[in-house]
Amino acid sequence: ERYDGRSALRLFEGVFESEAKTPFPDRSFVSDLSWVRGTTRALVRMRAYDNPGDYYSFDLWEGAGQELKPVTRLNLSSIDPKLFGQSRDLRYKSFDGLEIHGIVYAPEAWLSDGKRRPAILWPHGGPDWSESHDWRAIFQFWNLNGFVVFAPNFRGSLGYGKRFETLNDRDWGGGHIEDLVWGKRELARLPYVDPERIFISGGSFGGYSTLAAVTKHPAEFRGAAAFVALANLFTFLKSIPPDPAWQAEFGKEVGDPVKDEALLRERSPFFHADQVKTPLRVWQAANDVRTVKGEMDAYVARLRELGLPVEYTVLADEGHGLQRKESLEQVLQGTVDFFRKHL
Repeated sequence: ERYDGRSALRLFEGVFESEAKTPFPDRSFVSDLSWVRGTTRALVRMRAYDNPGDYYSFDLWEGAGQELKPVTRLNLSSIDPKLFGQSRDLRYKSFDGLEIHGIVYAPEAWLSDGKRRPAILWPHGGPDWSESHDWRAIFQFWNLNGFVVFAPNFRGSLGYGKRFETLNDRDWGGGHIEDLVWGKRELARLPYVDPERIFISGGSFGGYSTLAAVTKHPAEFRGAAAFVALANLFTFLKSIPPDPAWQAEFGKEVGDPVKDEALLRERSPFFHADQVKTPLRVWQAANDVRTVKGEMDAYVARLRELGLPVEYTVLADEGHGLQRKESLEQVLQGTVDFFRKHL
């Protein structure tokens, strides 16, 4: 089960006859469960906000109070676990009264040391996705560099029911952008966040959300960083594979480029580049077939033609997923460096 930023693994004997009480901590994420043949012991991989994942053994019928026994030690980092950010729920009402759930990552010490720190708002990709109390290396990296991270599960996210999941169908760049902005304002109320130094960054659909947010709300964020983003919904729809299932899915979610031309033009940052006033950093993958380089080249060219602030880098030998270590380092550290310039 997955819900509200959490997951649950339930074990039964027979056909849902007797449920075993498991010893997994709250907010942990469990996978790769397997039984040890001829015994009542099992192996499981467990992750958490402060642990990228290790394997543990436990007895299926000893109950929730038993100790999980570590089998591996895959995290060889020398970083003190106390420096890692902890994940905390943050709920707020959006512009139309809809409750939005999000997750704040910040080390425990930040909550009481009296300092206000800069923050990064992270709109997730997908959009059929959600952020959770899981290990997120990107968030921990930004925490270690002094930034609070907030990941709202805006309308359209998974884990909040089917109706919630479909709220942004044919509304890309609409209600969910307001969810982000209202979330930013809620984040600004936290005593350890500096309300004047809140940035926004995301990739893929999250990159689109970043560009749409600074287009519609040019005075809300101190700076923005987008990678493998999309800026033109017409170009994006042309890149969708011709398979009928893909076409039907994105036709339902985004719209039809002919029937919905006015809507797609309104929601495409490319056509409203003149509205951008926020300092902007953009990375594009050279071989991306999901959010194509030509689209981002045209968007950046339009910004520069208008004399607007943008820094642009094309990542060579890279696709939409950013698999190369060098690319990930460049984007993560580059985001920190860019935002520090605008603190």
